[in-house]
Amino acid sequence: MPTATFRNLKKEKQEKLIKAAIKEFSNCLYDKVSINRIIKDSDISRGSFYMYFENKEDLYFFILDLTKEKGIEKILKSLDSVDGDIFKLCEIIVDRLPYNINCDNGSFLKNVILNMDYLMQNKILVRHTHKKDDESLIEKILVKINRDNLNITTEEECCTLFEILVNITLPTLVDMVRFTDRQSDIKDRYLFKLKLLKKRFCKEEQ
Repeated sequence: MPTATFRNLKKEKQEKLIKAAIKEFSNCLYDKVSINRIIKDSDISRGSFYMYFENKEDLYFFILDLTKEKGIEKILKSLDSVDGDIFKLCEIIVDRLPYNINCDNGSFLKNVILNMDYLMQNKILVRHTHKKDDESLIEKILVKINRDNLNITTEEECCTLFEILVNITLPTLVDMVRFTDRQSDIKDRYLFKLKLLKKRFCKEEQ
C-alpha cells in the first residue's frame, strides 16, 4: 500500500501518478510493466517513486484496489436495479464483460484477468483474506441480496451461496477474456451452472 508520504501529496500529483500507472498496466502485462515509463509519465524521480511505493507489486495492488472499489459500486447499483436478485446480477456481470473491457480502464481490467496465473491468484487471495475493507465491501453486497425467493434460512447459507457464485463467476470471466472465440460456449456453460444452483437455492424457478 502507498506510504504516508504518497497520501500526503497534493491530489493532483497523486492522480498524475495513478493515471500513469493505469496507462502502463493497461498497455503491458505485469511482467513487462516498466517503472521507468511510469515515473517518466508522472514526472517524478525514481527516488520519489520508492518513497511512495515499495515496488511495482505494491503499486499494482493499489491500482487494483481502486478499480475494485469502483467495480463494487457498479455491482451494488446493478443489484439494486434487479431488486436484489443475486442470480440476475451474475447474468448481468457476464453479459456486460465484453462491453466493460472495451470502455474506460477496460484494458487494465483485461490485463488483470490475463495476469491471473497461479502465483498472482494466491497473492490476491492472501490480500483478500487479511483485508477488513474487503469484508465490509462484501457485507454491502450481502445486505442487498433479496432473500424472499431464496431457499435459505441463515446468514451462513447466504454467505455460502455468495461464495459459490463468486467461485464459478470469476473463472468464467477469466475464460471469456482468454478465449474470445469461445465466449458464447463459455457463457452458455455458466448459465447452465446458474440454472442448477437455482434449483437448489431458489424456492421456485425464475
